[in-house]
Amino acid sequence: MSSKTINIHDKPTRKVGFLLRTHGYKGHIKISIDDDDFEPSGFLLVNINEKFVPFKIENFNEDAGIVKLSGINSIEEAGIVVGKQVMDFVPENAEAAFTYNDYTLIDIDTKIEYQITDTVEMPNQTLLEFRNGYKDTLIPFHPDLIIEVNDELKTITAHFPDGILDL
Repeated sequence: MSSKTINIHDKPTRKVGFLLRTHGYKGHIKISIDDDDFEPSGFLLVNINEKFVPFKIENFNEDAGIVKLSGINSIEEAGIVVGKQVMDFVPENAEAAFTYNDYTLIDIDTKIEYQITDTVEMPNQTLLEFRNGYKDTLIPFHPDLIIEVNDELKTITAHFPDGILDL
């Protein structure tokens, strides 16, 4: 009898949200879902050190944005996944859109590097989303701000407008 294994890291994924903070003391976690098309089913894929770790969902309160994951029963255990990205597989019939998610964004003035987490397509403009501490920040992908895109090094050097990190 042969079994077929699937390496989930070979399948394309997309970020659908974040595990924000603990809620209570029994391992419940406040979750933010950014993707209207995402419906949590039996498992959540959590991005831990660029590995997609599946957690079985014990309980999900969509209205309150609270999730209880199997095996996480205390504040300490929940702290391991708090601040991590929630991922989902890209549907096989979805169009492949180019993103800069594997690029690093560099502030030309401070030389601080940020990992780009998403490329947001808006009417008339593209935005780069990056993680700044515990919050997501957006910067327009515009010639006035983007100084250099280095595809070989996978870096984007940009001039950050004053106050953009404070939003």
